[in-house]
Amino acid sequence: MYISNHRYSSFYLDRNHMELLILPEFGTLRSHCRIRIVAAIGIFLASLGLIPYASGQSLPQISPSFFGMTLVNQTDWPADSVGALAKAPNVNWPYSEPQRGVFDWTNLDAWVAIAGHHKVSFFFSNALVPPWAAADRSSCSPTYAGSTVEGCTSTVANIADWDDFVTALATRYKGKLIYELWNEPNAKTFTGTLAEMVTLTTHEYNIIRSIDPGALIVTPGCTYGVSGAADCLDQYFTAGGPTGIDIVSWHGYWPDPEHVISEIGKIRTTLAKHGISSKPLWDTEGAWTSTLNLTQQAGFVARYYLSHASAGASRFYWYAWDSPKTGTMWNSTGGMRPDAVAFQQVYDWMVGATLTGPCTMAANSTWTCSLTRPGGYQAIAVWNSAGAASYTPTAAYKQYKDLTGNTSPVQGAVALGYNPILLETQAQPAAPTNLALRVN
Repeated sequence: MYISNHRYSSFYLDRNHMELLILPEFGTLRSHCRIRIVAAIGIFLASLGLIPYASGQSLPQISPSFFGMTLVNQTDWPADSVGALAKAPNVNWPYSEPQRGVFDWTNLDAWVAIAGHHKVSFFFSNALVPPWAAADRSSCSPTYAGSTVEGCTSTVANIADWDDFVTALATRYKGKLIYELWNEPNAKTFTGTLAEMVTLTTHEYNIIRSIDPGALIVTPGCTYGVSGAADCLDQYFTAGGPTGIDIVSWHGYWPDPEHVISEIGKIRTTLAKHGISSKPLWDTEGAWTSTLNLTQQAGFVARYYLSHASAGASRFYWYAWDSPKTGTMWNSTGGMRPDAVAFQQVYDWMVGATLTGPCTMAANSTWTCSLTRPGGYQAIAVWNSAGAASYTPTAAYKQYKDLTGNTSPVQGAVALGYNPILLETQAQPAAPTNLALRVN
C-alpha cells in the first residue's frame, strides 16, 4: 500500500552537473547534501531512467520511478505505490492562457503541488492551441464533450504568442516540471503540417533550455495508432526536430502486452538512424486496447510492466488510474479493481530487483523473466500468453505469488495462464515503499 509519510528525502538530478542533491522538500534546494557521483554514475543514472539498456549490458536495479501513473482527478490519488505522475488534464495552453497575456495557472499549480506533496516528478505535455492564437479557427472545438473551453488543432497565427506562453510556463515552474514537447502530434491534437510542428516544438525546446537548463525535455509523445510511433519519430527528426532532447517518448496501446518489445525495437532502429541511440525511452501513456475481463486486465498490467522493463524502457506511465473509459484501475463506487491490485503486486515484485536479462518466450508461449536481489534472492515471473500450460521450476524455488498477493508453496509443476506468477527461492526482502527517485 502507499505510505504517505515518506521516510526518505526526495532527490533532484541536475542534468548539466550530474550531481545528486538530497532535498528536504519538493522544488527547493535548501539544506541540501551534495553527493558527487564518480564511479557509480552510470549505474545511478540508469536506475533513474537516464541511460537506456543495450544488448549485452547488465540491467540496472528497477527504480520506483519506473512505475508512472496518470490521474484524471487530483483528489483520486492512488492507494498503490506510484513512482512518477504523468501529465494532467485541463492544464494545457487553452486553459492556462485563455486570452492573450491573461494567464490562469490555477489547475497547473494544483497538480504541481500534489506531485510535490507525494514527492514524485510531474510532466507537462501541451496539446491544442487557444482560439485567440489559432491560424485556423475552423479547427477549434470544445476540448471534450461539454467543455466550455475550446482548443484548436491548427498551428499558431503568430509564433510570438507561443513563445510568450512557453516563456511564462518555464519561468513560473523552473525546477518543477518535466516537459513533453507535444501530446500525440500524429493524432487528433494537431492538424498542421510536420514543418509547423517542428517549428513549434523547436521554439519550445530552445526557450525551456534557456530558462531552465536543468529541466528534462521529452520528445513529442507519438502514438502508435496513426503512422506508428517509430515512423512518427523518424519523420519528426528527419524534418529537423531537436535531437538534443533528453528522453524519447511514445504512447503504447496494443492488444497484447508483449507487442511493446518489438515496437521498442523499431524505435531503437529509428534513433540509431538519427544518431541518438543513447537516449532513454519512456512510454508516457498506455493501456490495453482489446476487450479483457477483470482478471485478464490484472494480467495485462503485470505483463506490460515486465515487458517494458525487458525491452529497456526506463519508465512507463499507465493510463489511467481513475479514467472511466481507458485502463480503469479505480472508481469512486467500487474502489480498487483487480488491475490496481496487480499494479501494486508487480511494483513489489520489481522495485529494488534487477532483471538478469530480457524476458524470453519458449516454443509453447511460456514467458519467463528472471529477477535477482541482494542476499541471494532469485525469482522468475512466468506466464503463458497462449493459454493454460504448466511449468516445472528447479528445486531452488520454494514458493510463488500471484497477482492478488497470495503466496503458495511450490510442489512440483505449477499451473500457468494469462496472468503471471512470481516463483521465489526465498521470502522477498521488504521493498523501498514509494521511494521516489525524481528527475525533473
